[in-house]
Amino acid sequence: MTDTFVSSGQTVSDVTVSGGNQLVVQSGGTANNVTVMSNANAAVSAGGILSGATVSSIGGVGVQGTAYNVTVQNGGVLDEQSGGYVDTATISSGASLYVSNATIVDSVILGSASFSGGVTANNDTVGSTGVVTLSGSAAIGGIPRTDSLTVESGGTVNATYYAALQGTTVDADFSHLRQFRVIL
Repeated sequence: MTDTFVSSGQTVSDVTVSGGNQLVVQSGGTANNVTVMSNANAAVSAGGILSGATVSSIGGVGVQGTAYNVTVQNGGVLDEQSGGYVDTATISSGASLYVSNATIVDSVILGSASFSGGVTANNDTVGSTGVVTLSGSAAIGGIPRTDSLTVESGGTVNATYYAALQGTTVDADFSHLRQFRVIL
């Protein structure tokens, strides 16, 4: 495995990461139009920026910095960690999203997503094949901010222990939810 670093002040564009290799975007670095192939990874450190990424099956992206316009294909993973900020992601059917103590906005979830800790999700959509699980103190809508979530017909949200839904547009049957409160 080879790590390629994008250091502070550097910008790289049109990069393909493959063959078990990893692209590391450090604080102050920027990577544009990145393709992460199978068995490869990209990591965005706090203060780093990833703009425009496609994550293939068995590829992964970890974000503690900022990521824009990320598409995660079937079998791919987006792991957003503490302090991370993701804007405009598409989590395809069969793909996975993990968000812990971070923010995700203007995104579409068609695969599976797990939100834990102090997550803020603003203006996101859970599509017809999407499944979102909230646990701990996770909040869709981000308390105290008033944000929105759209759950399309067939979409699923499982909320457990202190999860909250705020400003939610419901196009689906919420009867399957457990231990939740809706703040409208």
